[in-house]
Amino acid sequence: MKRIAVTIILSIALVSLTNAQQRQFKLPKKTGTLKVNIPGATIEGYDGNEIVFSAPELKNGDKDERAEGLQLVSGSGLIDNTGLNLSVRENGNIIDVDYVARKDREAVNIKVPNTMSVKVITTGVTNSDWPVSIKDFKGELEVSTMYNPISLQNITGPVNAKTVHGELNAKFASTVKGPVSLVSVYKFIDVSIPSNLKANINLSSKNGDIYAASGLDIKKEAIKDEKNNDGEDARTLKDWSRSSEIIGTLNGGGGTDLILKTSFGKIYLRKN
Repeated sequence: MKRIAVTIILSIALVSLTNAQQRQFKLPKKTGTLKVNIPGATIEGYDGNEIVFSAPELKNGDKDERAEGLQLVSGSGLIDNTGLNLSVRENGNIIDVDYVARKDREAVNIKVPNTMSVKVITTGVTNSDWPVSIKDFKGELEVSTMYNPISLQNITGPVNAKTVHGELNAKFASTVKGPVSLVSVYKFIDVSIPSNLKANINLSSKNGDIYAASGLDIKKEAIKDEKNNDGEDARTLKDWSRSSEIIGTLNGGGGTDLILKTSFGKIYLRKN
């Protein structure tokens, strides 16, 4: 009995210590658009009514004692109003989130009400290996990165995600709301969908291959007559192209619009 009591006390102590090591900033908000302009953010959807920003507690060596009582500011006019090296600004129905300092950037976790929409944009090369990670989110998503990989887990959509130099991984929940557009220019796209999803599909890899799980009812549309500028049948020209393209239906179609496109990568379509 004493051993059980000690175990419970230790567990509570560990949880309290974990919470104490997190810095948090909360913003009461459950509608509108959260616009995240930072690399490496982890965004998690939940059924709440406030946006919760959190980051690990700073180590003693990282703290600037001389800055005690002062606010971190940037040359662009941003002010750290969160204590997390983040500037959070509310502009009507849009909440903008940016880093303030150019150095010591750290991974930030953001919990977002599922009743909101999320827009993530990253353009720089700093922390380019950090993925933009979004999980358990039921609202509308828009993600655009230059170098950062994109990881979408247990989402419903609608979603419009594009990365130039990063790979794109997505796993959808049992319910999918379209349209869905996932694009990676130079890397692969790996997507997992419900096996019974009805969709109108457009899968395209200009210089790669397309792989699909067995059991997915994919039907390609018949190629219509095509003429080139001289009025000649141009369909046979496609046989000389390295492009892989499937325009058609999944499980009979008539449901979600599903677009997966890459120029130099491969496409992997799996079922949950």
